Amino acid sequence: MSMENLGPYTNFHELNQDWFLQEFNKLVAQWKAMQKNFDNLQDAFNDLKSYVQDYFKNLNVQNEIDNKLNEMANDGSLAEIFVPYLNNINSPVVVNSTAEMTNKNKIYLLTTNSHLYTYNSSLSSFTDTGIIYGQSNSQFIYDNDRNIKSHDFNDYVNCGGYWLTVTPEENDIVNAPFDLKYGDFVIINLSFPASSNKWVLQVVTMNNTKKYNNSVAYRWFNTETKEVTLNWRTLETNFNYTNIYNIATHDFNEFTKCGGYWVTINKETSDAVNAPFDLKYGNFVVNNLSFPLAGELWVMQIVSIDNAPLYNKSIAYRWFDCVNKTSPTGWMLIDANYNKSNSMYLMGDSITAGYPYEDNETIRWYNPLKDIFNIDAGYRNGSGLLYKSGNINGISIADTHDFSINNFVCIFMGTNDYGNDMPLGNINDMYPKNETVCGALNYILTKIRRDNTACNIIGILPLNRKRGTIENNFAYGTINNAGYTLNDLNIKINEIYKKYCCNVIDNTLSPINKYSINNLLNDGLHPNEYGYRHLSQWFNGHIKSLFDKTFI
Repeated sequence: MSMENLGPYTNFHELNQDWFLQEFNKLVAQWKAMQKNFDNLQDAFNDLKSYVQDYFKNLNVQNEIDNKLNEMANDGSLAEIFVPYLNNINSPVVVNSTAEMTNKNKIYLLTTNSHLYTYNSSLSSFTDTGIIYGQSNSQFIYDNDRNIKSHDFNDYVNCGGYWLTVTPEENDIVNAPFDLKYGDFVIINLSFPASSNKWVLQVVTMNNTKKYNNSVAYRWFNTETKEVTLNWRTLETNFNYTNIYNIATHDFNEFTKCGGYWVTINKETSDAVNAPFDLKYGNFVVNNLSFPLAGELWVMQIVSIDNAPLYNKSIAYRWFDCVNKTSPTGWMLIDANYNKSNSMYLMGDSITAGYPYEDNETIRWYNPLKDIFNIDAGYRNGSGLLYKSGNINGISIADTHDFSINNFVCIFMGTNDYGNDMPLGNINDMYPKNETVCGALNYILTKIRRDNTACNIIGILPLNRKRGTIENNFAYGTINNAGYTLNDLNIKINEIYKKYCCNVIDNTLSPINKYSINNLLNDGLHPNEYGYRHLSQWFNGHIKSLFDKTFI
């Protein structure tokens, strides 16, 4: 192998050592430079690693998001993003019943309760969202964080609701109604629409206080200056109720003077106009509270409701322009649960109606319960859970009632489904996918539970009726044209009631049985006067035994 090209030399045996040392020194210098660069690179990498780790460890993502949203809100860029989409949202379609809800892509507004409905694909039906159209969801957000920070009523400046409990030992409330120092309070701030929440009507319910228990106080309050132009007053003592107004009109837009009115409109007349939630009859007490700086141009109109088809023992309010006779808010409930603890709604047929003695209310089976419950009823002669009488059945009754105002619901239906050969179905059926008796009951109970999860439901199984022979135990053992007995119906609907955690009254052991039918039924189906008295004692004994009297 030739070595001629390995490097400069003079002789094969005498290498040029100066050149070799020079080249070796160059390599050493290059290596030192490379090592330094590597060390710098390693330091830079470690610095970057630490920065990233520390940044994400200390980063408050929610704060960063909030800060960015605030920045976008202030410079208008957030509105530019949302407004085009909001403008494309269609208004809900107004309907009078769920049967009119046909387009799965639409949002519907049901006039009977002002609730919005959307299509639920899992249930294959339109369902109640629980949202009241025209009512701000932020109107009443009860914020416990604010409540525990202050016992000064002047600190409750935001619109919405608060609860406050101060013990007699603490005894340190400031600026409370009538200088009260302790108690349980619910505080509701209602804003004046044109004042940007500067002025509010502060309405306070009081309990467990030294005085003024179970009463309502109010004042006009400036949330910026903490100025009070109207000192605390009770809701009852500030008005001269003038009967002249009441007999002149049933139009709530005509109640334009400050003060109080009472209005009684019977069911036969049913001509109320612009009443809360489009109610047509009932007993109403109307209180107009004026906004101090506006004279009588704007008032807060607060209405107590009783003996109406809905919203009994509740309070509605609206802001009302007495000159233009308009309301920017529409009617709202101050508290949908107001006095709900003893409210019972009855769903039934002609037996609940007291047929053929409808004119005698004292004969109805539920009459003794009126001493304990506020009774409201939705019934129709000849109707069933599924079977329609005059286009009314249990489904339509449930659809047109807001069960959120009731603590108890009784369902006494089913005999007309058996008598008119409606398909019985299975316990997991759901109307409208399954047009069966079981499907109808599942639909009704779902509607009740959706309106009011805490509601106590009492299912009353149908009474025996005179079809067939005593040997067959009459209708309980007699097969109808749909292929089932009345007892078969009882067994299935009893299972459905239990599925929804309902109490059940089993009428197979009632006073009206195969031995007493001839004596206690008027026409083989409806009780006679003596039968209704027996039935009343039977039902009321069961219902009262279900619940402790101190609870109801």
